[in-house]
Amino acid sequence: MSSETDKPLRLIAVCGLRGIGKSTVLQRLKELDPSIRVVFMSRELKAFSLKITERDFFEHDVPTRDVLRELFGSDLIGRLKDDGGTVVLDIHFTDIRESADKIIQPQTLIQDITAFIVLDASNETIVERRIKDKELSLGRSLAIVEIQRERESQLTAAQKLAAEHRRPLFFVSAEQTVDEICTELRLALAAAIFSERY
Repeated sequence: MSSETDKPLRLIAVCGLRGIGKSTVLQRLKELDPSIRVVFMSRELKAFSLKITERDFFEHDVPTRDVLRELFGSDLIGRLKDDGGTVVLDIHFTDIRESADKIIQPQTLIQDITAFIVLDASNETIVERRIKDKELSLGRSLAIVEIQRERESQLTAAQKLAAEHRRPLFFVSAEQTVDEICTELRLALAAAIFSERY
C-alpha cells in the first residue's frame, strides 16, 4: 500500500523500430546498472494474454488485442504505482501490421509517461541487424521502403504523444556499439529525470 513517503512513479518510454536492438540495449543497461528497472512491454503483454486467455496475444483478432492492451495497461500501471520510482519501458507505439497511424498503447499507460526517448538508426543498419539475428528477421520486412514506413510510424507517434502530453522527447542514435548506445541512453535518462524535476 502506498504512503506519502513512497517515491512517485516516473515512467520513461524508450521506443524504436522492431529489430533496432532496443531490448538488447535495455538488457545491457540493466546489467551495467542493476538499479535501473526495465519493463519489456511485449514480453509482459504476451505473458498477460496467456494468463488471462490461455492464448498467445497474436492468436487474437485486433479488437480482442485492443481490449487485452487496455486491461494490461491498467494492471501494469497499478503495479508500478505501488512500487514507485523510475521505470524504463521498452515500448512500441505503433504496429504497422495493424495500422501505421494507430497508437496501440492504452491511454491509461500513456498519460503516466514522464518522458519519451526514441532510439533510431538508418534503414540499412536495421536491415543488417534483422539479417544477422534470425529471430529478428522472423515476420519482419527487409525491404527498405517498409522499414522506412515503420520508422516514420514510430517517430510520428512519439512526437505526437510527447506534444499532446507536454512531455520531453529525446533522440538516441543506435548506430553505435551496445555499450556506446547505453552511455547515450543513460545521458538521455538523466536529462529526462532532470527535466521532470525542474
